[in-house]
Amino acid sequence: MEAGPDGSSLSFEAIDFPKGKEEIEEYVLTQFKTKIEERGGKITFTKKNNENSFDFTVGTPNGDIFLELTEFVRLIPKASPYSANGTQVINIYEDAFRLFSTIKSKMTRYSSNSQTPIHLLVYVTHWAFVIDKITLTIVAHWIQKELPHPFEAVFLYIPLSQKDGDLIQLFPSKKIDGFDPEKYRDTELIIPDPANAILIQE
Repeated sequence: MEAGPDGSSLSFEAIDFPKGKEEIEEYVLTQFKTKIEERGGKITFTKKNNENSFDFTVGTPNGDIFLELTEFVRLIPKASPYSANGTQVINIYEDAFRLFSTIKSKMTRYSSNSQTPIHLLVYVTHWAFVIDKITLTIVAHWIQKELPHPFEAVFLYIPLSQKDGDLIQLFPSKKIDGFDPEKYRDTELIIPDPANAILIQE
């Protein structure tokens, strides 16, 4: 939203992601590093690894970690997920299962006995893949129940602009006593298309 002499105006500017997978991962890594350091953490170096290894080695004051990246894509039947337009209506429980399945596919790939801590960074590259707080709580609950698993930490990065976004820690996370994901089996989330947003002025 911008304010001018003729009043306020509203516009949607799509994030200009790099085209290639490696370039996207470098972009996400840069945002991850920025967010960690904003929270008082320190990353001393990052190194791209060979294709058959973890995506990156990341240096910290407490030692190196392996950082694996993976994209979350909300599949749309008979269409490209990146072609979503208009308002999306999503079942929260089913969406949590999609995100958790993305994470679990990485859990089963790696050993829990790694001498170097492994962190998983999930990211999204389209506004239609935005994930709500209830969905994230369900996924965090399921990750906790999967212990032991290979990850010391699991993060989700959701870009909000070209140079900023939300970095959400899914694991480890605070346990919510009595939380029951089954309560949300029939709950739906409406995701409006930001390109069609209208500014209402009083």
